[in-house]
Amino acid sequence: MSILELDEQFKSQLREKWLSYYEANRSWIFARDLHNNHRWESNGYHYSRPSSSFIVPVMTALEPRLSCFMPCWCKNSNFDKMLAKLGLDFDPDFAITQRELQTIETKAVSLLPESEA
Repeated sequence: MSILELDEQFKSQLREKWLSYYEANRSWIFARDLHNNHRWESNGYHYSRPSSSFIVPVMTALEPRLSCFMPCWCKNSNFDKMLAKLGLDFDPDFAITQRELQTIETKAVSLLPESEA
């Protein structure tokens, strides 16, 4: 399997594993100031994420199938490009907030009477 052959379902699973890890470990990630090593602005909003050199090893531990890519990553050492190909180049705090809002909206719709849903 090459990194170019990763399907969207696998990328989605990686995304959820990363978000779960980040959410569970947010307190020490913030305490060590690892949460905003990579910053950018888009559409007037400011985003940040931990550095790719932090995320890649974490994800390799969380998803053993990624270990087959490690020799390539170590030679290439452009972890930012690898994160983009894995679908992990995003602000985890923003993604967690969006996920929470979607959950709230889904619950609110399910509480509406059937005629209003």
